[in-house]
Amino acid sequence: MTIITDESCTGYARAGHPERPQRIATTVERLKSQTELALTWVAPGNVTDEQILRAHTPEMRARLAVPEDFDADTPFF
Repeated sequence: MTIITDESCTGYARAGHPERPQRIATTVERLKSQTELALTWVAPGNVTDEQILRAHTPEMRARLAVPEDFDADTPFF
């Protein structure tokens, strides 16, 4: 199993949003300490528009042109 994550994931928080830095950090720690699954850890890389459009509408993709969050659970970096 491949886990795609980055340290910056623990820096995102917003009032009312279910994601919290502590939850991400705790999940990563737990995954790294487990021994049942063979895990590969990789940093996220650049993606093509085609890849983004597999999961998001063209309208949501167009929002990347402005510095705001992409959607409710994807912060703009």
